[in-house]
Amino acid sequence: MADEPKPTGPSDAAVRVHTPMTLKENTTHKLSSPYGIIVGGIKLWSATPIHISPLDEDVDVLPVEKLGNDFSAGWNKLPIELKLMIVSFVVADPMPLGYLDCDPRSEYGANWCYLELLRSTPEIAELAKEAFYSVNAFRVVTIIAFNPNRVLKRPPREFSNRIRHLEIRIGHNVPCGFLKKLSSQNSEFPRLEYVTIHVTVSGRRGGVWFKFNNDQKINFSCAGNFVVDMRTRNVRTKDKIEVMRLISGRIKFRQAGDI
Repeated sequence: MADEPKPTGPSDAAVRVHTPMTLKENTTHKLSSPYGIIVGGIKLWSATPIHISPLDEDVDVLPVEKLGNDFSAGWNKLPIELKLMIVSFVVADPMPLGYLDCDPRSEYGANWCYLELLRSTPEIAELAKEAFYSVNAFRVVTIIAFNPNRVLKRPPREFSNRIRHLEIRIGHNVPCGFLKKLSSQNSEFPRLEYVTIHVTVSGRRGGVWFKFNNDQKINFSCAGNFVVDMRTRNVRTKDKIEVMRLISGRIKFRQAGDI
C-alpha cells in the first residue's frame, strides 16, 4: 500500500482556497474550502482537507464561491504593503522565468495567476505587476554560446524598471560588455537587487574551455552569486575551482555591510 502523500509546504496545515492558484507538477498540496473547489475542470466538495498531487503537468485550482462584500470591505482596510504581500504569494514562481514568461502579450504569456490578476480591478492589476516583477527571478540567456556579441534573449525593456532579480545564463565566453552595462549606475534595471550568474562550460583534455572576451573588471552595486555547471562528465574538481577563481577575480558583487 502506497504511503500517504505529504504536503510540500513548511507545515501540515491545509491551505484555504480563496483565490485561483496553480499547483506545480510533482508536488503535493493539502487544500480546504467551505464552498468546494474546481481542479482541472472537475468540481470537488469535501468536509475535510484533501491532498492534491499533480503528476505530469501543472494544475489550476479555482474557488467555487466568488469573493463577496465582506472580503471587499476587509481588503480596502489593508495597508498597501500587506496587499502587496498577499498578491506576491499568488504570482510567485519557484523557477526563474524566461524572456517570454514575463510578457503577457506573448503566446506563451506569464503565469496563469498573474494574467488573471491583470484582468481584475486596476488596483489589483497594478499590485500584480509590482509583485510579479519584484518577487520572481528573470532569466537572460545568450543565443549562441560561441558568439557572445549576438543579441541576448532578455525580458522586454518596458518591464526592466520593475525587475529585482536576474539570472544570467552564459557559456564559456563571458559577455563582459553586457555585464558591464548591467553593473553600471545607468543600468536599464535601476531597481535590481540580486544577480545570479549561471555559467555553463565544456571540459577538454587537460582542463576546461572558458575565457573572458576582454580584460574588463565588473563591479555590481547589488548582491549576487555564481553557479558553475560543467557540461561534460568526469570534470575534475580542480577545474571547477579554477573557473570559480577566474570569475570571482573579474566579477564582484556588493557584500553585506558595503555602503
